[in-house]
Amino acid sequence: MTRPFDRWMRGALALGAAWMIAGCGDDDGTPAPENDAGVRDVGGGADVAREPGLELRPSALRLLPPRPLTCEGSREARFPFVIFSQEGPAVAAGDMLDGEMIWPNETLRAGHLGVDAGYLAQSGPACETAEDCGEGLSCTAAEVGDAFRYCARPTSVSFTPGSVRQEWSLGREGSPELALSVLIQNTASLDGRMPVSAGSLYDESGAQALSANPGRATDAELRHRQMIQDFLISLAGRFTGENAAVSLWFYGGDVGAQTRPLTPSGGGELSNYLTRDLDSLTARLSELPTLIPREANVYQAILRVLDRDLGLEEYDEAEKALIVFTDTPNQVFDTEADAEVVRARLEATGVRLMIVHLDPALDASTLRDLPSQWGGNQACREDASCGAPTCEDQSSCQPHERCRPATVYAEEEGGAVTLTDASYCMPERDADGRVGPVQEYAELACASGGHYFYAAGVDDMVGAWNVLAPALQSTWSVEGTLPALDALQGPGFGRLSGGFSARVGPVHLGDRLRPALQSRVSADSRPAMLLP
Repeated sequence: MTRPFDRWMRGALALGAAWMIAGCGDDDGTPAPENDAGVRDVGGGADVAREPGLELRPSALRLLPPRPLTCEGSREARFPFVIFSQEGPAVAAGDMLDGEMIWPNETLRAGHLGVDAGYLAQSGPACETAEDCGEGLSCTAAEVGDAFRYCARPTSVSFTPGSVRQEWSLGREGSPELALSVLIQNTASLDGRMPVSAGSLYDESGAQALSANPGRATDAELRHRQMIQDFLISLAGRFTGENAAVSLWFYGGDVGAQTRPLTPSGGGELSNYLTRDLDSLTARLSELPTLIPREANVYQAILRVLDRDLGLEEYDEAEKALIVFTDTPNQVFDTEADAEVVRARLEATGVRLMIVHLDPALDASTLRDLPSQWGGNQACREDASCGAPTCEDQSSCQPHERCRPATVYAEEEGGAVTLTDASYCMPERDADGRVGPVQEYAELACASGGHYFYAAGVDDMVGAWNVLAPALQSTWSVEGTLPALDALQGPGFGRLSGGFSARVGPVHLGDRLRPALQSRVSADSRPAMLLP
């Protein structure tokens, strides 16, 4: 469907200069194998053609986080990617380039894709020397000498012939409509304040932790709000009210009812907050209240949005997605709102979950254990059945957790600070004060066909928010194998660096995946991959 040029330009300006490339792989001209051809396996919109002179710049390619074929971790994965055009929507099957129609496994084949100079690093703090690394790993910045160095090893990626496919194509004539909810954490952890449930208590020195502390602020300047605004502008330039409905929500607390909409209800009821007035979304975003000194109840909030919006019968025929912004693992234990419950609800409603997880370096000494993490919500914390299960050893915990007693702070000044009698799986921070990628988040995104974007700093989120709108329009994928993933010896995550390249018609495209640079502000663009 043709859109006014000025609407699209707003979206294009939001993407700006985020796409940087240091080069892309060359194609040696070798014909693809005979079995690297297949049927045209895409849905609506394939009959929509644009001008034969479709223009692609060399940087018009973005690799999304690979999705393992087995969501608990696998060296075989699907590698999703987005191809941008200069004229408008992201490139989809059936589009024309130099008079040639683009089709998966015909004019866009696995043999046209590659990863050059690949390295796979352990997720975690940077290293100084090889002595910091395990067997078979070296302390390297991969191909970028000025980048931070990590324990890594070279890797190759082999893509499977005949496996290119269009994941989805929306916003076009004949395609399904998009039903999208954006769920934004709005807690005071962003500016460095603890939840009242923990901050109002007293530590060994008799001090509370209610004031903002830059050492524990995850995004004191609230830059994520500008990124989300740019995303919404891009979204409104790529979709219209005829093919998309969007709702905005925010959350913070220890019960699901503390998840609230920013967009109005369509029928005046306490449900269906999706609006087709896409131009109003940025104004609605500006109505976010001041940060709430409460817990980040991520799973309760997700279920609330699924129940009130995306799970409604009205959107059964739509392609549905939920984008969640958080700066922490889930902070409220709730037997009725854990990862398994969320996964089942996502599968039942057909919603793709996309998580943007901010995890910057913090001063861990300024943080506290939260009672909600092991004791449940405040209303039933005295009831042992509300609490999290105890653990005996590390085997019960996720990679970002450690089995240990939780610290219980004093309710009165001068009171004793104690430990719980039992041990629980509590968040564990590394030497930089990060928890690292969260396995449950990666598995939920994988199982729902979504994406998990891990950002070890605020700048690292820019690429995620810039690619989400075009990715909702058109996402491709190819199946590949990453042998080195086994060598990192999980549990945990690996980070992939190198040059992802594609030949689309006569054009060579590339996306550079690399660690952040030491000499200047830059983003770490390496996707996180769950280890087998």
